[in-house]
Amino acid sequence: MKLKEISMIFSQLNISKMSINSEMTLDKFMDENEILCMALQETGTWIPSVGSFKGKKIFQNKPDKLLGTAGVALVMDQTLQPEIIDELTENDLDAIWCQIRISGTRHLVGSVYCRPCNKVNDSNKLLEDLI
Repeated sequence: MKLKEISMIFSQLNISKMSINSEMTLDKFMDENEILCMALQETGTWIPSVGSFKGKKIFQNKPDKLLGTAGVALVMDQTLQPEIIDELTENDLDAIWCQIRISGTRHLVGSVYCRPCNKVNDSNKLLEDLI
C-alpha cells in the first residue's frame, strides 16, 4: 500500500448516543470513501454494536467523570495493522494512540480531544508524552 493511496478523515463527533443505524451510516461512509482511519472525539459511553465496522478495529479511551474526560476512539481498517501504544494512551488525558504500518514504515496516529477548560499543563503533558 502506497502512502498516496491512503485516505484519512479526522472528525470531531459527539457519538455518545450513536445508534446501530448511525454506526452503519458511518461504516458505509468510510467504505464508500475508502477512508482507512477515522478519529472520533467525545465518544462518551458508546459501545460499538456486535457486527458493526467489519474489517476494522476500534480502539477506545473510555470517559472518566472524575477526570472530566469525554472519551475518544480510532476506527481503523485492519489492513493498516494498527496496534495500540499503551505508554501514550494510559494517562489522564482524552487521547488514544496507535501505530500503523504503511509500506513497512510505522506511523503514529491518534485521537485527542482538548476540552475548552484544558489547562496549559495538560497540553504540555501531552507534548512531553509524545517526545
